[in-house]
Amino acid sequence: MAGSFEPTCHVVLTLFKGKTFLQTRYADMISPFWKIRESLDKLNVAFYCLNILVQATPMDHPNPPLFDLLLTTLSQLNDLSQEHSEAIKHRFQRTFLTLEGLLETDAPVTDDLFKSHLEAYCGRLLSYRNL
Repeated sequence: MAGSFEPTCHVVLTLFKGKTFLQTRYADMISPFWKIRESLDKLNVAFYCLNILVQATPMDHPNPPLFDLLLTTLSQLNDLSQEHSEAIKHRFQRTFLTLEGLLETDAPVTDDLFKSHLEAYCGRLLSYRNL
């Protein structure tokens, strides 16, 4: 089960609630996205996207469109060359803002624009370390 719990793995978990936290009863690997680990650029973008979702979504609040966006992004990072990492990151940013109703124009999304929209959405300042 240990290899299944890496952040870039897509897994199905069977959990049960203990006295104070959830415990794993069963884990099944759906997609490991192994090739992401072959490139620091890909890994950096993957963790960036995961961190965005952690910062912007409440725990125990399902959001299938954002989950699908994450899976699509991880799949693209896994399948495409390292040179595409930055384009994949910007596609993630644009789609995230659109899905959450924060972007209504076709203007390019820069890192600074994305950060300002995300901070307004989250209601707090975010350092690049948090992203």
